[in-house]
Amino acid sequence: MIREGRNRPASRGSPPLAAIGCWLSVSLLPVLVFAGETTTMKLDELWRIGGDSGDDRQFFGVIVDLDVDDEGFVHVVDQQLNRISVFAPDGSFVRRIGGEGDGPGEFRRPYRIFVSPADEVCVIAGSPRRIQRFSHTGEYRGDIAIPADDAGVVPVLMDVECTGDRVVALSYIKPNSEYVLPGARVANHVIHALDERFQETARYHAETVSEDDSKPVWSERPSLASRWDVGADGRVHVATDFLDYRVASYLPDGSADRVITREYKHRRRSAAEKRAVHEWATLNPNSMLPGTEVIIEEFDKDVMSLHARDDGTLWVLTSRGMYDRPAGSLGVFDVFDRDGAYVGQRVLLGEGDPTRDRYFFKGDRLYVVTCFTAAIATMVGDGEDNRFSDACDEPMSVICYDLGTKR
Repeated sequence: MIREGRNRPASRGSPPLAAIGCWLSVSLLPVLVFAGETTTMKLDELWRIGGDSGDDRQFFGVIVDLDVDDEGFVHVVDQQLNRISVFAPDGSFVRRIGGEGDGPGEFRRPYRIFVSPADEVCVIAGSPRRIQRFSHTGEYRGDIAIPADDAGVVPVLMDVECTGDRVVALSYIKPNSEYVLPGARVANHVIHALDERFQETARYHAETVSEDDSKPVWSERPSLASRWDVGADGRVHVATDFLDYRVASYLPDGSADRVITREYKHRRRSAAEKRAVHEWATLNPNSMLPGTEVIIEEFDKDVMSLHARDDGTLWVLTSRGMYDRPAGSLGVFDVFDRDGAYVGQRVLLGEGDPTRDRYFFKGDRLYVVTCFTAAIATMVGDGEDNRFSDACDEPMSVICYDLGTKR
């Protein structure tokens, strides 16, 4: 099943100025919310691919990212096999894009994929670091050159989400020097909007990170991965604090809209859980400088991940919703409406474990990439360390659930 033509719905543009003015009039004080109703949702599995299917077209090495275009076609990034596999909305195989190599249309270590506002499939690869453009039928269309900022620094795109005519990215910006002398320096993790030329048009959130090669430190706190998302209305939501339940929402132009918070008791880690975090941090010793101090937090992050749904709601997976969830559930999610008001919790029933799998909320579907933690550990480890791989003894798979909104 190969598509030659595409009919895409109109792009979701930015709200009119009048609407932006209305939102700017909203109080910027935190919205304190309390417990609401809890609803249990039994998810219907639509299809699954990979695992022990025996189909070579569904064989995966290490899935690191997944994106879905407006027609429901699923693009799966396999970093180990250096390829993109495309599946139809019903789960049937369509085609592969790219392959291992250094030539046009080839890449090594792909780690992110997104469908750009120009309706092109864009693949971010790490070796060498570049962004390549493909048509939806897999034809290579060239590379995207990321321009330098005013200081001459070229941002490194770590994660990307697209909505309407905008690209929103989590970027790592470090001193631009071919040779960085040992010592202290400052880097930034930035969530910002980019135009069609990938130049910054708005900045939503930034965290400054001090780095010192003479006193190297590994810490959990700088990471913003999974702690932000973009809604269909263009709002950008960011869990700005590692330990506190605090989500800042920004309008498309970068102005602050509101802060959502909730009374929440921090979840203290057990000794075994702290050891597991330490083992994960030190899984690949070659990635650390000698003498690196590893700092393990006493508590989990309050907000583990954010998911902005197309219906305007925001779903928050907390540490307790992840680790203390009911048996047989994929997690317990706090749900906020489009005005930032808390409406209750949703317990999702199905096959999936947020401590070892990775979740992708796309439209009215939830895609669960199984064995994610074990696969990453196997790829970056020395091949003999089975502390994480023992937790998953089957090939990776993708499970597609009907998430629905009318429940």
